[in-house]
Amino acid sequence: MKIALSWLKQHLATTAPVDELARTLNRIGLEVDGVEDTAAAFKNVVIGHIKERVQHPNADRLGVCQVDVGEGKLRQIVCGAPNARAGLTVAVALPGAVLPGDFAIKESKIRGETSLGMICGIDELGLDKTGTRDIWEMTTTAAPGTPLATVLGSEVMIEVAVTPNRGDALSYRGIARDLAAAGVGTLKPFVAPQPYGTTPCAVEVKLETPLCRVFVGATITGIQQKEYSDSFPGVKKIFWPVDMTNYTLLDLGQPSHAFDADKIRGVVRVQEAKGGEAFAALDGKTYTLAAGDIVFADDSGIIALAGIMGGASTATSATTTNLFIEAAQFERTQIARTGQRLGILSDARYRFERGIDPAMTAPAHAVVVDKIIGRCGGTVSAVMVVGELTPAPRTLAFDTRLVARLGGLELPTATTLGLLKKLGYGVAGEGEVVTLTVPTWITTFDGAPDVVEDVLRLHGYDGIPSVMPPLQRSVWADKATRFQTEWTARRALAERGYLETLTYSFIAPADATAVGGHGAPTADKIDPQLVL
Repeated sequence: MKIALSWLKQHLATTAPVDELARTLNRIGLEVDGVEDTAAAFKNVVIGHIKERVQHPNADRLGVCQVDVGEGKLRQIVCGAPNARAGLTVAVALPGAVLPGDFAIKESKIRGETSLGMICGIDELGLDKTGTRDIWEMTTTAAPGTPLATVLGSEVMIEVAVTPNRGDALSYRGIARDLAAAGVGTLKPFVAPQPYGTTPCAVEVKLETPLCRVFVGATITGIQQKEYSDSFPGVKKIFWPVDMTNYTLLDLGQPSHAFDADKIRGVVRVQEAKGGEAFAALDGKTYTLAAGDIVFADDSGIIALAGIMGGASTATSATTTNLFIEAAQFERTQIARTGQRLGILSDARYRFERGIDPAMTAPAHAVVVDKIIGRCGGTVSAVMVVGELTPAPRTLAFDTRLVARLGGLELPTATTLGLLKKLGYGVAGEGEVVTLTVPTWITTFDGAPDVVEDVLRLHGYDGIPSVMPPLQRSVWADKATRFQTEWTARRALAERGYLETLTYSFIAPADATAVGGHGAPTADKIDPQLVL
């Protein structure tokens, strides 16, 4: 997951430099794959004003432009864009710039005319995909020669590799919470907005499967979609309502979906597919569903593959005026099973199968609704909640001495409990054995060993002392003869030209049968002499 530093600081109050944040993330088990300053991508790219454009004497489709880039004299640049003309403010890549695709800019001659740079299209800068040959007609008032990074605003991006058991770290809020618990800042308070009205939601929803625990919905009528220039790292611009569902997914970790309410027919039922149904998805593909897949269906048929992807039949567009916004909780194993079988890896599936904080479903839905009406206007219904909104709290008795026994780290009881409190655990009782209340955002939890893991990573894995495992001489002595025999056999075979091949341990049953495989070995088929 890529984290924009400025966005992260909306949740984390910190003055720590980016290298300290990166070191801390590594120390607490969130491996940093890289840190990138986007300003570096626009090195030697500046604002320019085209003062003159004349026809290239040796090419019908090229023009020769005189461009002011703040140097006190004009630069001559050959440009083939059909919209190049005098009076435009443009982005100019000077010699020495390297654009996306490792495209290096240098002085050159194009059909006999000197070109001292390149006037850039928005595609060429990697900022968007327009598919045109046009140059970017900028509206900035920045003076010629101003670095493009200054105009756009540079951003520091931290790429974090999140392990499958850390669904809570797949959001800006989750990353900020971990960093605050590790002592490099303070987690800012989050208060969900209350954007809802009092009119009942126009769409009725029925839960007909236990695989959906709770469904939160609301309708927004009379929105007005307008052009906007806002952009968020990792959020592709589509339509503002859709962008806000994607924004909130990254910000708070809860997926949601925006339906065109006028395209919904009758009651929306959250149910399991019977098997064999065809589903036309937003990616333009049609999928055949299996029994047990969680779906949304109305009177017209299946309108969404729950927790994975919306359907084409109820998709929003730039002309949509009435919305139905949903957020829900689905059984993670079924989401993973469905997504894997169909080969769909969406941002929603990625989070649902790793676990979603149940306490964030309703607040995140409120954020989406609030941001849509804040930009697009409209009238919001009352919020509709179907199912169990918040599950019962999870508690366990925890012996703090397990940190040393299982983790090899001797810590005072007060230090252990202090770390757990910072991460959001509730602590009741005194002494070495206490009662813990597990935070709702920890969705992969198997008891005391997971608590020990949280203590270790917050203290820092690099703070665990290295200890050599004890050597049991009797075990090695018993196997010495066998090891000598194996070593002699390997040497003898190698001297005769044999090569050792290490194959995959696991293959598909059909592949095993094709090469004479006989299924998985059972205990009676395993030679004890071959087991170390």
